[in-house]
Amino acid sequence: MAESKGIVKDILNGKVLVSVSKGGCNSCPLSQMCRINDIEEVEAIADEPLNKGDVVVLHKSEGFLILFSFVLFIVPLIVLVTTYALLGDIFTQGIKILISLGVMGIYFLILGILEKKFKERYILPHARRAETF
Repeated sequence: MAESKGIVKDILNGKVLVSVSKGGCNSCPLSQMCRINDIEEVEAIADEPLNKGDVVVLHKSEGFLILFSFVLFIVPLIVLVTTYALLGDIFTQGIKILISLGVMGIYFLILGILEKKFKERYILPHARRAETF
């Protein structure tokens, strides 16, 4: 399970806004692509009552992260190539490329709608008070 520590900055209807240091990103191979600054504010679902200033651990399923990466990166390529191949000799190459890009754009629109619908259930991390030793 992917975990990161942060501090609760605000409380919003069963959710919390957590300030997280991205220092753990150094071990990620994609850290240079997504790193904007060292502190990030993340919305999370509170698994227990939390207060401002609490140190929490954010949990996100690694299986979900792999699925999310597949849906975001691999499926659009499959959609693009499949659409292009299915158009066969019906259109010229330029038109097939434009139609394939249009279908991929529709895929991303549908993905955006589904993201809003499933955000709370699947996408947001869960926050629990950090264990102190």
